[in-house]
Amino acid sequence: MLHNTLPKVEIAVLDTDVFLKDPYAPLSLHIQNIIVPFQVLEELDDLKRISGAIGRQARQAIHLFEALRLKGDLHQGVRLEDEKTPIITVAPLSFFQDPMVSTDDAVLATARHYQLQGKHTLLYTQDINMRLKAASSGITSREFKATAFSMPNQFASVIHEQIPAKDLKAITQSKIMEVLTHKPTYVNQFIKLMSQNNPENYRIFRYTGGEQFHEIQSKPIMNCFTPKNAEQAMTLDLLMDDSIELVSLIGKAGTGKTFLVLLAGLVKVLHEKTHRRIMVTRPTVSLGPDIGFLPGDVNEKIENWMYPIFDNIGIIGSEIKKAKLPMSISVEDLRKANQLSLQAITYMRGRSLPYQFMFIDEAQNLTPLELKTLITRAGKGTKVIIAGDPEQIDTPHLGYDSNGLVVTTRQFMNEKCFGVVQLHTSERSNLAQKAAELL
Repeated sequence: MLHNTLPKVEIAVLDTDVFLKDPYAPLSLHIQNIIVPFQVLEELDDLKRISGAIGRQARQAIHLFEALRLKGDLHQGVRLEDEKTPIITVAPLSFFQDPMVSTDDAVLATARHYQLQGKHTLLYTQDINMRLKAASSGITSREFKATAFSMPNQFASVIHEQIPAKDLKAITQSKIMEVLTHKPTYVNQFIKLMSQNNPENYRIFRYTGGEQFHEIQSKPIMNCFTPKNAEQAMTLDLLMDDSIELVSLIGKAGTGKTFLVLLAGLVKVLHEKTHRRIMVTRPTVSLGPDIGFLPGDVNEKIENWMYPIFDNIGIIGSEIKKAKLPMSISVEDLRKANQLSLQAITYMRGRSLPYQFMFIDEAQNLTPLELKTLITRAGKGTKVIIAGDPEQIDTPHLGYDSNGLVVTTRQFMNEKCFGVVQLHTSERSNLAQKAAELL
């Protein structure tokens, strides 16, 4: 088995195609020293402009190397985290006599260099021809098998604190600061106080500045919907609070972002009547190859990108019907009453939009300037929600740290009008959760 032989390996050299299979490949290998030829980074930089999965993987790999570069000298070797993670080194161009050497030759020459030093070297490549060339030079090579790993990026750190159960029940908002080992670092940060003997027994608070806290009450929405986990409770708290004018929701598919936004929007528009309509916009970026021209006018074209919205409103309407509540919700009725508006981003510039519940979905596929243009459309009484997954970027020129969702989230941190939740748990299905973890 592969893992039985890995501890014997002293050096691992990685080819470009390994990063296209798994951008975080170095962090899932049980090898202390990982070498990446500089030409591999150059090739990844060229590939990042390609649309689709290849470009996305290349951009995420570059994000990994940028994180390492900020920690130290990559030519000398850098650890991303603790002693359990490998030292990652970029072999400089000066490593080779010919600076114009091809990527394949650079990878093979790098592996050969360490092999000649007497170090047990393993070359990882997905290319069968490369593995054959390596074998002819006496270099051990292997195809890389991807394993589940995520970059340790935290956008919304929740403070977790364990206290005795009797104290948990009795604690008041004025005493919370006294029990916290780690103090809040930004306004609207969430605090989860848990019983020492039962982590499922907890209370959630939101820091509102100074020594003030607001407790989250997980009350059923419309007597029908309750949050399925603590992160969803935090999300609904921000969505239902009119003083929070901009909300950022970051999470993988199935965590409930779209459902929760639409649920809160329907309450605000139909029940509380604090907003005139739900306005939804999302970038029209294809997941796979483009299927070509879409017939119809702009409204008919945009509908093809809005099926996730229709699906979730349909689920909400169905649950309300099951609960026999005295109301009916459907996409058709909402649109007929002008309470649901689907907008193309292209036509949003120059508008002023008061009292809207504005939902900008898939915001990771927007540039910071595009997202700024949308948010600055907000008029009096408008609430803006941006949502997406920065690990699923389909716009070729955007990266993990340069997309609108991440840039806007980081720029607004510690603003009283802003709140962010990072959702991790998929509630769609066990299959969806496993797919998010393993693929």
